[in-house]
Formats: sequence, structure tokens, C-alpha cells
Amino acid sequence: QDNLVAVDRSGDPLSFFIQPKLFPNIPVSTVYKLASQIDQAIKAYYKYNTHKGCTDRDSPNFNYYANVDDGSCSHNITGMVFGGMFQHCNESGEIPNVCQNLESKNPLTGDFSCPEGFDITPLFTDHESFTQTRKVCSKYMVFWSKCHEETVYGSATFTSYWCAAKGQFAVPTGFLFGGIFSDTISNSVTQQKNCPPYFYPIKTAKDLSVCVTNDFENGEKYSMPFAGFYSCQNGNPVTNGLDTTLNTIKSCPPGYSQHLATTENECDLMYCTRPLTIPASPYVSVHRPPFMRPPLETNQTSDFLVSDDGQEWTQLYSVDSTFNGFNGTVAGWIVNDGTNLNMESLLASKHASSQNTDDKTASSDNGNFFGKDDPMATGKTVDFHGVSASHVSFIVGSSVAATLFCVLFTTILLVIFLRSKRGNRYQRLEEGVQRPNKH
Repeated sequence: QDNLVAVDRSGDPLSFFIQPKLFPNIPVSTVYKLASQIDQAIKAYYKYNTHKGCTDRDSPNFNYYANVDDGSCSHNITGMVFGGMFQHCNESGEIPNVCQNLESKNPLTGDFSCPEGFDITPLFTDHESFTQTRKVCSKYMVFWSKCHEETVYGSATFTSYWCAAKGQFAVPTGFLFGGIFSDTISNSVTQQKNCPPYFYPIKTAKDLSVCVTNDFENGEKYSMPFAGFYSCQNGNPVTNGLDTTLNTIKSCPPGYSQHLATTENECDLMYCTRPLTIPASPYVSVHRPPFMRPPLETNQTSDFLVSDDGQEWTQLYSVDSTFNGFNGTVAGWIVNDGTNLNMESLLASKHASSQNTDDKTASSDNGNFFGKDDPMATGKTVDFHGVSASHVSFIVGSSVAATLFCVLFTTILLVIFLRSKRGNRYQRLEEGVQRPNKH
């Protein structure tokens, strides 16, 4: 009922049939990009739904969930404990607290460390960037405020560590392993996005939760034999016989199967284990896309520019997220891949469409960015930062000039009015004074 994809068939994937000759009206580069995206999606589906292990039902190591045999049927398995996990984060930039959700301490020590008898083992290092837009206002003259938006940046670099046992312990020490889960991946122990009874999650990477418990008496029946982590960046010391000086082997020790924990920035994080002998569910859940969370900060860079009427388009390359104008003469910013298409016709079409929209909705040019005399309509080079500054300067200058003109005009009228009143007063005085008679 989950519409499983067959793993025992061979043939050409769907992406093989996406060829430029089948899409003559679409640029070749776009067709190949689409084929690549579909190919990556198919590979991701198989990667997240491949369960390696022993497929021999007569072997004591038989893995009920396995659909790909990894040669682990003939090895003896001895489970081991581990000493927890922690994640350290360093932040920089103008945005505070970017490490708040990317940092965690080891519950066994209450710090960024491992308990005695365990070695600190790096697993994965990643970098996150953040942007925020703030409104900044300042006083302008007496009665006005001048506001603008500014973008601030911050970044976080975090590293995940796990604590590998230096050897076997006579007394149960550390944590039992109870599987992993994330926002998109279910725990193979519970077949849900949670931990089994008596276990609790430790957060690591961006959204990965590792289920652990030090309640050996009650939690052992829900635990899984554990043999370490590794990633595309760091190997598994358990495979080296617990020799952390040779931490280069990116695989699992004999008898254990590798399982995908998560993928961060195209780097796979794997864990080594053997599933429960008696499965919690008779069926394994199908992992459906999406297989990872969206980035914490979305990329505002566009791949395509489409005209308002939807009839013309062009492809964008190397466009910075803060780029807010189009330059039709600088090669490398905007590339013409469309048939019979150039930047001038694109901008002219956008201008015409904007004018039609404005004529229908309002009599004034309310926010029309492409005026008929604007150099963008002719494909000329435009420095948008300069244009924005000149527009602001023009508005500010016009406001100041208008204010001064009003003050000057009012002052002149007041002076004329006062002088007129004073002249009338002198005339009335002269008429009221009687001159003496000459004898």
C-alpha cells in the first residue's frame, strides 16, 4: 500500500528520457538542469529507502528490515555503549543568538565533554548563514522622520561530537543506543518520529535526534547494538579497533550495517547498528520526500526572470541576493538563452505591461519602476545604488526647497501686510491733526 519502488529491477531512470530534442522550445541548459534535479531526487529516494543488513533468514544476524545484503550474516555481534554526544557552536556577525538552536551539551557530563573512559570523536562540521532586515529611522528637520531598511548578517559554525568507548566495560557505563529520528526520518525502533520507552533524545546536527538511556535494566530490551558514527568528513574509530589515532575509515566494523542518519549540505551522516531481533512493526515505513528540512535562511537569488505577461523570460546567472536591477550590457549578469529574445524587448514588454496595469488601477504612476525615459527601458547600464541615492537626494532636496519657499513666501506676505497697516495708520493721524491758523 506504500507503493514501494522495486530494488531488484534494472533499466533506465526517468531522467534519461529528458532530452533537449523532446523540449525544442526550452533552452538546452534548462533541460539538462531539470534532468539533473530529477536524477538527484531518484537517487535520494533510493538512498533513504535502502536498508542494508543480513538477508539470510537462517542466520542469527538476520535483519528483518534489510532489502540489500551487506555480508554481515557470518559475523558475531557484540553490542557496545557510547558516552553521549555534544555540539559546540561559534557565532559571528551582527545577529545575536544564532547558535541558540545549534548548541547542546552532553547529558552525562553537563558540559561540552565526554565522561572518563570515552574519547571525543568529531562527526560533522557545518556553517549556517543568517540575514535579518531592520527598519532604521532618524530625525529629519523638525516634524519628520527619515526611515530606511538595512540588512544585517550573522553566521554560525558548529561541530558535532560523539564519545567513543576506549574499550569494554565490566560494569554498564554510558548510554544504550535507541535509534535516531528527525523531522523527516522515523526511528527504526518505533517506526515513528520519537524514542522508545525509557529513552530520550539528544539533539545534534541541525535536526537529528539520537535516542539514549542509562537505564540499563529497563531500556536494554528496546536498545540496538551500536558500533559508532561516521560521516563524509570523519571516520569511525570503532572500525579501527577503537584506535582513535587512525580515525580515517569511513565504514562500520564487521557484523554491523551502515544506516543513513541524515544528509547535511550533501554530506551523509551514518550510524552503525543491527536492528532489533523482534521488530516493533512487521513493515518498514517508506521514507517519502522531502528528506531534509529547508535551509534556515532561504536563498533569495532567482534563476529565471519572467515578464509580467508571462510571454518572455531569460535566465539569470551569478546574481547576488542584494541585486535589485538589471543590466542588459554586462555579460555574465544576465544571459540570453531564449530564441529571438533580448534584454531590450524583455524590459520594453515589462514596461508596457506595468503601464497597462497602472492605467487600469490608478490614474497616477504609483510605483511604476520602469518609466519611458528610464535607461532600463533601453538596456543602458544602470547603477541602481546610485539611482536610489539620487532619487532620495531629489526627494529630500525638493522637500527642503518647498519648505524654504513656503517660509519665504509667508514672510513676504506678512511684511507687506504689516507695512500696509502701518501706512493706513499714518494717513489717519494726518487727517485727525488740525493745523494752526495764520494771522
